[in-house]
Amino acid sequence: ARMGRGAPDPLETWCDRELLATCYEVSAVGTTGAGDCTIAGFLTGLLHGGTPESVLDGAVAVGACNVERADAVSGVPSWADVQRRMEAGWMRRDNKLALPGWNRGDNGLWVGPGDRKPVNS
Repeated sequence: ARMGRGAPDPLETWCDRELLATCYEVSAVGTTGAGDCTIAGFLTGLLHGGTPESVLDGAVAVGACNVERADAVSGVPSWADVQRRMEAGWMRRDNKLALPGWNRGDNGLWVGPGDRKPVNS
């Protein structure tokens, strides 16, 4: 209750999760604000009631949109436009990290060996 409107519901779906999302394919022009836009995407996903997977995916997508422009925010479209771009088959960059014990899920996200996704979610 202390988390307010941004509290995930149900909170248990966020506990003990270990996920990684590779970046979407973009032509980077600038990186100013990329981290801030990624966090803004994460918070937007939370406020829209997304799952941990969809929130993480959306956050990475917003950060990717940001780097397509030189300034901090003009490259970020609406949340709905970001979602449409993702649903249209926006390609991801290949994973270059050594991730022993990690597996790529059906949604393109990597799931770590410590991930404890609740059975009911």
